[in-house]
Amino acid sequence: MKFSTKIKTGKCIAFFWAAWCGPCHDRSILRKIKEKYKDIKIVFVNIEEQINVANEYSIVIAPTYILFENSYPVNYAFGLQTFETLDQIISKTYF
Repeated sequence: MKFSTKIKTGKCIAFFWAAWCGPCHDRSILRKIKEKYKDIKIVFVNIEEQINVANEYSIVIAPTYILFENSYPVNYAFGLQTFETLDQIISKTYF
């Protein structure tokens, strides 16, 4: 499924990561986010394999989180985030 289709409707967090990025492999924070916000989709984008998507959003740091609403980017977070920080960003952005 194309990235644009995955983010087309509703709330979505795109997690841009790379295989060489050690912190990117810790998905526990995203699992907690998914448990708390069941209506928010999480999409994983490997910046080495999906170069066109990474370039479209000017991704230069891994990990990067982009929060989308109905296909529009509404907020960004760069670098590994704690659950508390990401939770605050989500709450301020969507609720």
